[in-house]
Amino acid sequence: DPEEGPCGWGRCTPKVLQLCNNPQGYLAAYSFLAIFQGIVVNGLVNISISTIEKRYELNSSLTGLISASYDIAFCILSLFISFFGERGHKPRWLAFSAFMLGLGSLVFSLPHFSSGRYQYGAKLEETCQITGISSANFTCSTTTKSSLPNYLYIFVLGQLLLGVGGTPLYTLGTAFIDDCVPKHKSSLYIGIGYAMSLLGPAVGYVLGGQLLNIYIDIQIPERQDVTYTQMDPDDPRWLGAWWIAFLACFISIWLLIIPFSCFPKHLPGTAKIQAEKISETHNDGSAMLVETKNIGESFKDFPVALLILLKNPVLMSLILASSSEALVATGFATFLPKLIENQFGKTSSFSATLGGLVLIPAAALGQIISGILVSKFKMDCKSIIKFMIGTCSVALLLNTVFLFAKCGNEPFAGVSEAYNG
Repeated sequence: DPEEGPCGWGRCTPKVLQLCNNPQGYLAAYSFLAIFQGIVVNGLVNISISTIEKRYELNSSLTGLISASYDIAFCILSLFISFFGERGHKPRWLAFSAFMLGLGSLVFSLPHFSSGRYQYGAKLEETCQITGISSANFTCSTTTKSSLPNYLYIFVLGQLLLGVGGTPLYTLGTAFIDDCVPKHKSSLYIGIGYAMSLLGPAVGYVLGGQLLNIYIDIQIPERQDVTYTQMDPDDPRWLGAWWIAFLACFISIWLLIIPFSCFPKHLPGTAKIQAEKISETHNDGSAMLVETKNIGESFKDFPVALLILLKNPVLMSLILASSSEALVATGFATFLPKLIENQFGKTSSFSATLGGLVLIPAAALGQIISGILVSKFKMDCKSIIKFMIGTCSVALLLNTVFLFAKCGNEPFAGVSEAYNG
């Protein structure tokens, strides 16, 4: 097959690169990109939410919009990218993915450089002294509205770019793995890839959490008051350097453009593997329709292809299940550090680190174990679905513990406690 070319750029095909021209080499590159995508999207963004709220005077509903922007871009683009990329050069789509993920990381960090230095402990309102009254300050009528909330749009733009970059990674990236490895091995390879995407948030939580111990502007300013005896992360007005990791990831992700750009359209042996595979898709006559009418060749076929997918009961059930899982997992991952910080009075750094240690290792381990089991027992589609039903049922039973777990409110004078004095 002429499309199963050597690894390289045009006529430049060094022999050393051919060592990576196999599923293992591609999986290594894919895993690195998945790790960095997880670090940024599901790690750094989540632990930075609390700091961004304070720094840019945003409320939780607006920061929730920031978190959701990635998923909005993903939902809108996933169908189109899957449709056009299926017959295209998938590794080059992954190079495009790396470019957009790096660009999104850069854009997300830009508000720090254009919003000026953080005024440690500054009041949100300007105050003035009323003539004749020496013991009280009152809010001036000439207060100016802060422009900091306008940076919301920059954060949303950064998340949208990250969503554009993440779409090819989880649609075409996994499809390329499935194309170039035997059926009984694809589950293991894809499981490893998804596990790496879950390892990313763990790294992001821990790395970002430690960086929050660094002052947001690096150099700690001189004391402006004596309310607190020392300026450190325990001070509720402290803001950490959330932006450093985004810049580091921007550079690292762009370096991954190089390996993805050198892979051929198909890895050696792909045609033989595809010829040996037996289709297990839902048999409703759509496969024959696609072959006879060459559906997928042009954009005009997109509505027909979408209709075929919508009529597939197995696919729609899987989509519903995945959406339900994401509804819980995304909200949990986004706001768990903030909950720990507010409910238990912990620092942003500690909350982020603890959240990562709680959420990520078990999820990554589950991905790898499930991939090994599916590969070892050579499960077919029906067996995999039964396996999913069993594991999800156990998870549902275990999740009922949250119906009974409650945390009391922190004592607050005048609100939850009587105010004496």
